[in-house]
Amino acid sequence: MSCQGPQAPKRRTAGALVGPKEQALGGHAMATLEELRTLLNTIPSGPISSDSRSLILERLAAAWDDLSGSGAHGMAGDKVLRERRAEQLTWNSPILSFRIERHGSTVQGSTRAEVQEWNIDVHRGVAAVALVGIRQLRPRAGNLDIRGLAQELAAAIAERHDDPRLRWRLGDSVELLTAVAIPQTNPQTTQSRRQRLVAGLKEMLATDGWELRRSGGHTFFERSEA
Repeated sequence: MSCQGPQAPKRRTAGALVGPKEQALGGHAMATLEELRTLLNTIPSGPISSDSRSLILERLAAAWDDLSGSGAHGMAGDKVLRERRAEQLTWNSPILSFRIERHGSTVQGSTRAEVQEWNIDVHRGVAAVALVGIRQLRPRAGNLDIRGLAQELAAAIAERHDDPRLRWRLGDSVELLTAVAIPQTNPQTTQSRRQRLVAGLKEMLATDGWELRRSGGHTFFERSEA
């Protein structure tokens, strides 16, 4: 029985275009990108219809990791597929383009999202991205007069008034209920406002002998007997 030597790799037909990541990753990249190219070649130029949208996004997501530049800004194929994320999907050979909201900053408390535009050259296997706008996702917290609020609370403490934002203790000791005085809105804004309120109260009450105390996440103002 004769033994056959290793077969030479199959060559692609003349004129076929190979992207940089296809060259590096081999058959899998060629298959997924080629499937995307083949599908796109069956549709007319312009905005992609709802009938073709889902299948094209699925093919694009499958080929995403094979595109040079596709990992910019932490982008990944599964994010393309998420419901309503990809907008203005358009095909103008050889470019497949779309816009997408990126919500990374909202994890840090931002109320806005970046809008990115991705342009995919399916012949070269290259993805390029640009920031094209900012979108307000929810209303921004309105302006709050922190100085005026601090003055109001300082007066209530000086005159020992009952106030839902204060909890009086024995002697000259009062707890500031910061969550009541400044309800939670945007996390970053709320934290900043509460810090400014405490700093303002500390400054205003110091002249009357009140001192700031913190214990177990609570904020107190106490005055020693003269």
